[in-house]
Amino acid sequence: MSLSYLLADDHTTMLNIIEKILCHFESCFSRKAAFRWFVIIITGLMLRSDKLGVTSILRDLALAPGCYDSMLHFFRASSWSLEDIRKRWFSAERSCGKDKKAVKNSSEDILIFQDTHEPIIDRRTWYLVQELRKTVRRVDTSGEGSLLTGKLYCADCGGKMHYRRSTTRAGRDWRGIPNGEVQHTSAGFNCSTYNSSRKKYKQVCCSHSIKEDTIKQLILESIQYALKSVRMDEAAFIKSMRSASEVRDKGEVKKLKTDLAKKEKRFADLDLLIKKVYEDNAMGKLPDRRYEMLSSDYEKEQQEIEISIREIQEKLMQFEEDTDRTEEFLSLVHKYTDIQELTPAIVNEFVDKVLVHKIEETDGDPQSYTGQESGRTSGGDH
Repeated sequence: MSLSYLLADDHTTMLNIIEKILCHFESCFSRKAAFRWFVIIITGLMLRSDKLGVTSILRDLALAPGCYDSMLHFFRASSWSLEDIRKRWFSAERSCGKDKKAVKNSSEDILIFQDTHEPIIDRRTWYLVQELRKTVRRVDTSGEGSLLTGKLYCADCGGKMHYRRSTTRAGRDWRGIPNGEVQHTSAGFNCSTYNSSRKKYKQVCCSHSIKEDTIKQLILESIQYALKSVRMDEAAFIKSMRSASEVRDKGEVKKLKTDLAKKEKRFADLDLLIKKVYEDNAMGKLPDRRYEMLSSDYEKEQQEIEISIREIQEKLMQFEEDTDRTEEFLSLVHKYTDIQELTPAIVNEFVDKVLVHKIEETDGDPQSYTGQESGRTSGGDH
C-alpha cells in the first residue's frame, strides 16, 4: 500500500519508513476500508497542528467534512481489535529495529563530543591498544609468541618482519643420513616481502635475518642507555629532542602565535575589502578596471597569507607533538627505575618501530644493523 494519495508524490526517507511500519498492521484488519482509515488517522495524528482530536485530523489533511462520520464509525468497527494492533506494534518495532545492514557515515556527518565524562582509560593507552590490534599475533603449540611481533620493519622495502620460531630436529650428515646429533635453529625475524617473493620464485628485497635474542639485547641496551642519559642530564635530553624541530623554545612559539593572530586578522580584513570593492563596483562608484586590479591584488595577498597561516599552524602543531612525546618519555623514565629484561609492557611503551637494515661486512665480520628512534645500534648476527 502507498501513502502517495495522502502526501507528496516524491517520497522522502521518513515517508518510506512510516509506510514500512504501517504495512505491518494490514493483517490486523478484516476490511481494507478499515485499514485505509487506520492509515489516515495515524498520518493525521503525526501531522496535526493542535490536539482537537478528529476535527484537527480532518482539517490538517484537508479531508471533506463528510468524512467526519466515517472516521467516527472506524473507532466503533468490529473489523479490528486494539489488542491485535498492540501485539503487531511490538512485533513491527522489533523487526524494524533489527536492520543488520551496516551503514557507514561520512566523516562530515559524524559528531564527536570529547571529555563529556570521566574516561575509563587514558587516551594514550587507547591508541596503543588500537595499534596493537592491527597486528595478527600467532602463538606456537605451547601458547607463546614473540613480544616484538609487529615492531620490526625492513629498512629497505618497509615491510614487516615475520617471526620465525625456534626449531629442533635430528642432525644429518652430508649424505642425509641421521648422525645422532640434534640441530637447533634459533628464533628470529625475516623480511616478509622476501619470504613472499621466494614462494613466487621472484626474489625481492633480501632476508634481513636477525635472531630474536640479538634484537632483544639491542633494544634492552638502547633503553637502558636512554634512561641513564636522561637521568644524568634531563635538560640536555630535552634540548636534543628539540634540535630537529624548527621551533625549539616557548619564545619562538609566542612569536609565531602573535604572527598568526596578525595574519588571521589581515585575512579577515581582506574579506571585507573584497566585499567593499565589489559593492562599490556594483553601485558604479568604482570603475571596472580599478575593481579588477584591486580585487586581483587582494585575492593574491589572501592566497599568500593562507599559505603562511598553514605553515605556522603546522609548526605549532609539531611543537606540541614534540612536547607531548618528550613529556611522555620523561614520565616513562620516572616510572621505570631499573630495567633488566624486556616485558610486553616495556616494549609497547618504549618501542614504536625498529628498522632492520641488511647485513653488511666489516673486516670480514657480518653485521646486521638495526635503527631505532633512540639512535643507530649495531649488533652481531650469525
